[in-house]
Amino acid sequence: MDVNSPGMEQQETMAFAPGEAEPPGASAGASGQVLFDDGTLRIARNGSRRWLTMAGEIDEFTYDGLVTALIDVTDAPGEIHIDLAGVQYCDVAGLRALVLLATGQCRDHSGRRVVLHELAADLKTVLQILGWDSTPGLVIEDRQHCQNR
Repeated sequence: MDVNSPGMEQQETMAFAPGEAEPPGASAGASGQVLFDDGTLRIARNGSRRWLTMAGEIDEFTYDGLVTALIDVTDAPGEIHIDLAGVQYCDVAGLRALVLLATGQCRDHSGRRVVLHELAADLKTVLQILGWDSTPGLVIEDRQHCQNR
């Protein structure tokens, strides 16, 4: 996959507009690095190299951008946090990519946890039906816990 294809260029941008998801502790005026934005899905690194914020739809057309962003974040040490509050749709392939990141099959990151924040209830149900919610290294953070930080 050519990371220089349209929509894949890395660019600096201001943080998300009011009402859009930001990682806990991110200041409203902080800048975030957009890793992918094709008008359907936007993936940005906000507040930390290990924090991704996603907004839009994850499907067969945005899958390559998702995978490239996930591989990029594996270069940073420590837990990976992914805020999915802005995701309106995610197909099973997108969920599988997040699960594979937790298993270390994207890149060796032994012992690293992947924490999913603000996962929609229907996506959580799909993970449970498939048995992927119990994947070692994958943590589904509930909304109440996020609000109490």
